[in-house]
Amino acid sequence: MEIIRPPALSPGSTIAVVSPSSPADPKSLARGIGYLRKRGYKVVLGDVTKSVRMHGYLAAPDEMRAAELSWAFKNEEVKAIIAAGG
Repeated sequence: MEIIRPPALSPGSTIAVVSPSSPADPKSLARGIGYLRKRGYKVVLGDVTKSVRMHGYLAAPDEMRAAELSWAFKNEEVKAIIAAGG
């Protein structure tokens, strides 16, 4: 089986941050975004991640979290996807 590897990220590449499970801690999220931007990456957040709210122990209802992840995969500018929370 052939292993498919994506191209390496370069400064200016866009990274999407999504919350497919639990929400991120706002301070940790801000620190992580700052780190990525210092390294020269453009960072975009999905709508669920921007809201930083709780839906029980999750970031949002299933449909909203799935839509956010789908948005990141469909966005042709996005070169990498990072989960904001566990």
